[in-house]
Amino acid sequence: MELDDFRGYIESVRWKFARTMAKHPHCYTLKEWNPDLAKTFEAFVMYIRKHGYQRKFFNSVHTYLDVDGFTYWTMGAPLHKTILINREVRYNQYNEIADQYDLLFSDDETMKENERLFSIIEPYCKRQVLDVGCGTGTTLDYIKIPPQRYVGIDPAHLMLKRFKEKHPDYLNRVGFGKYEQMKGRHDTIIAMNGVMSYVQPEMFVKINRHLNRGGYYFLMFYKPDANPVSERSGKEIFHFRHSIEDLEPLFPNLTESGNYIIATNMEQYA
Repeated sequence: MELDDFRGYIESVRWKFARTMAKHPHCYTLKEWNPDLAKTFEAFVMYIRKHGYQRKFFNSVHTYLDVDGFTYWTMGAPLHKTILINREVRYNQYNEIADQYDLLFSDDETMKENERLFSIIEPYCKRQVLDVGCGTGTTLDYIKIPPQRYVGIDPAHLMLKRFKEKHPDYLNRVGFGKYEQMKGRHDTIIAMNGVMSYVQPEMFVKINRHLNRGGYYFLMFYKPDANPVSERSGKEIFHFRHSIEDLEPLFPNLTESGNYIIATNMEQYA
């Protein structure tokens, strides 16, 4: 079997977040969850081991394989004893477009839409704000939030470098981190411009865990057929695809806006 033969398998099986290893965010799938695909599971394990590269995982060396936006590996047991395949998000492709990101979204239509969305959010940013996927600092381009009330995280270090160049007063308020590594409690959590489409679906439930009582959230997902960043940059950047039907069981208030699906409990939409 060739790599293209395994893409359908990867899409069809369930991937569960490894909660006991939150400091090393990754997911796994178990062979027993899809007994009808056991042969494909085994074939993929062998493909990983034949075509992958070696890297340390804690104190052990394993064989890894990069496929699209993920890295896959097993724990190295003999094939007949291998029961799971792991995967994690690989190198963040936003680093490749960090220098041009702001320019890609500097057209009048995008800026007017940003002004509209941030005008909705601004009244809810009077207390502690967590900006998930803060990127180059777009939120602060539109809203004045005192540094002591703002925390930003992003998994692309070159996007953060650009952020700090634009907003030097916030040097100690932003940091590198995968979205699965959110910490603390906040009064408002925002994830703008499709950021939630880069978050492991298993982590959506963490939003409420990081909100203070009575807190607000404003979360933006790409529509299933949209990816403005890939379209404008010319680079294929992997993301999860979600429809309103997928998100309805998790978020009671959803609306569509341009290329995005918005989940929020802010009053303008709720």
